[in-house]
Amino acid sequence: MTTKPSANATPPETPNPASRAPTRYRDRRARRPWASLNFVAAHDGQPLRDLVSYEEKHNWANQEGNRDGHSENYGCNWGEEGPSDDPEINAIRDRVSRSMLTTLFASLGTPMLLGGDEFGRSQQGNNNAYCQDNEISWFDWNLVEENGDLLRFTKSLIHFRREQPTVRRKEFLTGKPEKEGELPDVSWYSALGTAVDWDEGDGAFIALLSAPSAIPNARDVMLLANGSPDRREFILPPVAKGTTWRLFIDTCAAPPKDVYPKYDGPK
Repeated sequence: MTTKPSANATPPETPNPASRAPTRYRDRRARRPWASLNFVAAHDGQPLRDLVSYEEKHNWANQEGNRDGHSENYGCNWGEEGPSDDPEINAIRDRVSRSMLTTLFASLGTPMLLGGDEFGRSQQGNNNAYCQDNEISWFDWNLVEENGDLLRFTKSLIHFRREQPTVRRKEFLTGKPEKEGELPDVSWYSALGTAVDWDEGDGAFIALLSAPSAIPNARDVMLLANGSPDRREFILPPVAKGTTWRLFIDTCAAPPKDVYPKYDGPK
């Protein structure tokens, strides 16, 4: 993140879901982006920690033969169902949790964070725990200290969102500049820094969010996302070169280098 990059190159125009948002959601009530509620987990279903630890529901304690609760949890255990002592599996789970939280707080709309996800609360794989008044549904406050790195990461994300209007605009993204000669409010690129192909993409992309020109101290934000199972190298798009960027979040890095709360990360 830094000041606005040079607009001496024209970003590619690409069809993308975010650019179509105004058409998709506009109605007679003229809804704004905050009418969209974004969340990773809710009270009905599995908390974030279980989404990265279980691939099946484990509702046997509900005494309905594990038939209650939906079976479409879309979770991944990364090699072992439930709690693991494998440091590699736990490292992947932590990394994916950080990535999902970052996606949530960097998205346009109103973020909803399930209580306990900020420090890794688990329901032991139970996705229908309304009937449990025990350790399955209770909050284990010891996790606040045990998973303090995740709590620090989440607090930094919340603070960043509160400070940066670039990620909480009052208008939907259009893919067009606010004023002539400026960069579009959002530009999309492949990991190679070229125009992204949404039909042929490999799960890796770059999103360049241009700071609202009318708001002082707003920063440009560049997101490098890798949704593929493999490590990827990214090439910055031409419009981002020549500008000094500072690292704020690196979900792949181990704490404490996963987040720089004072925006003083490496250039």
